[in-house]
Amino acid sequence: SSAASDVYKRQVATCEALKVQLESARQKLSYTRITSPMDGLVMTKDITEGCLISNTMVPYVIMNSDTVEAVISVTEQVINKIRKGEKLDLTVPSISDKSLEGVVSSVSPAVDPKTMTYTVSIEIANPKGSIKPGMTAKVGIITEKHDQCVIAPLSSILSSEGRNYVYTVHNQSAEKTPVTTGIIDGDRVEILEGLDEGDLLVVKGQQYLRQNDSITITEEVSQ
Repeated sequence: SSAASDVYKRQVATCEALKVQLESARQKLSYTRITSPMDGLVMTKDITEGCLISNTMVPYVIMNSDTVEAVISVTEQVINKIRKGEKLDLTVPSISDKSLEGVVSSVSPAVDPKTMTYTVSIEIANPKGSIKPGMTAKVGIITEKHDQCVIAPLSSILSSEGRNYVYTVHNQSAEKTPVTTGIIDGDRVEILEGLDEGDLLVVKGQQYLRQNDSITITEEVSQ
């Protein structure tokens, strides 16, 4: 009959509407499953069970530390000597004195008006995760390079009346030798004038010597 047909059509329509509602509910339920766009560690969690959240909230902060970034500030005398993609040696003192290799990922084109320095970012491979956020790094930047030069320990250099000198050994006697120094690299210094390759240089106790003091060589150390 037409009445039964109308009831059937209404029931079919109701069933279709319920299917739409069910699919909508399933879709909304899927939104409750939060997935990360990357592999990493959960650093912070800002939601708890039962709380209301909005699309402007950040429920989790995920960190991937396979590669970390060191950010340094350099002066105008140094900035033009650094290039993107350049490899730099660095150490993280809190981990070890072992040298690590980093790659310059970005070089700021503008100076920071507060510090008058330029920002340089360096990417460091960190597969073991030993470098943690907030650690400090010591970065070595080559600003000047001299080949075939004479190098002496910085501690061997003495000063008097504004002039630098060292003590060398000649005929078993101490000889006060004026020197002109150049580039300082950590605990080493370049000698521009005053020393030749092969000269015997006093590197320990030299501050107690005087000209022509007798010296007995007990040990030679190659630098």
